[in-house]
Amino acid sequence: AQRWSDATARRIRKCAGRTETPGDEMAAIRRAAPRFRDRDLDLLLDAVEERRDILYPRGQRYPQRIVRRVWREVGVALSAVMRSMGHIPRTGEQCRAKLHDLTRAARGKTAHNFRVRARTGGGLRYLDPLTEYEQRALD
Repeated sequence: AQRWSDATARRIRKCAGRTETPGDEMAAIRRAAPRFRDRDLDLLLDAVEERRDILYPRGQRYPQRIVRRVWREVGVALSAVMRSMGHIPRTGEQCRAKLHDLTRAARGKTAHNFRVRARTGGGLRYLDPLTEYEQRALD
């Protein structure tokens, strides 16, 4: 990354018609996306289930460009419904990351429950229950 002097950066912003400081630009660019709501997770899991054979094939893998395109389709399908409800649209990458996070949390809870059940001795057992969405993500 090339660093410019403050004067050069001001000239560049002025020529581009912007007067904000670099910190303001970064604040506008990097903004946390809103959390997935229950309805969003339902839509996400339904859209992924329809395309499961391409996104998570058994056996032969598809080229990465095809998988990315299908994830984009999932994002578009989710965004079309979300816009009608007044929500902020999602990208395919956000959808992929959310599904990955769901399955990772579910696998962690499943492993924890397996370890707790395998213990010997007395005492209470604390099992982590899977949420409905985590269970659907594992199926």
